[in-house]
This record gives sequence, structure tokens and C-alpha cells, in this order.
Amino acid sequence: MAILRHLIGRAVQHVASDPRARAKAEGFLRDEVAPRAREAARQGRDAAEVVRDDWRDSAQDAEGSAARRAGRFLGRLHNRLNEEPRE
Repeated sequence: MAILRHLIGRAVQHVASDPRARAKAEGFLRDEVAPRAREAARQGRDAAEVVRDDWRDSAQDAEGSAARRAGRFLGRLHNRLNEEPRE
């Protein structure tokens, strides 16, 4: 396994030192990879915005008194966890 890893490493170094191979790789990254990455990032942002909007809508639709009770409960729990221990 070490021999194979060594041979692959040497082949990669040889290709990386070749200016024509570097130019071809840079062109491939610029023309193929970068546009696809930008499109995937845009789609990810769009999906994140949809999820964020859904969360906001569901929070607004929640029953006020239930949300208030949950908020009070969480506030009391927070205070209880942060208070000094009794001796």
C-alpha cells in the first residue's frame, strides 16, 4: 500500500510541475467547477431562506399563551441553572 501511495504522490508531483497540466486544471476549475459551486451556493441560500421563512411563519402562528408559558418556563429554568448552589 505504501508503494502505491508513493507512486501516486510522485505522479501528482510530476503533473503539478507541468505548466500545460496546470493551465488545463486552472481552466477546468474556472470553467466547470466554479460555476457549479456558485450555483450550488445560490440554491443553498435559497433553500435556507425558505426554511427561515417557514420557521418565522410557524412561530407567528403559534398560540400566544402557549408560547408565553414556554417562554416563562425557559426563563425560570435558565435562572435556576444559573443561580448559586445552596449549601
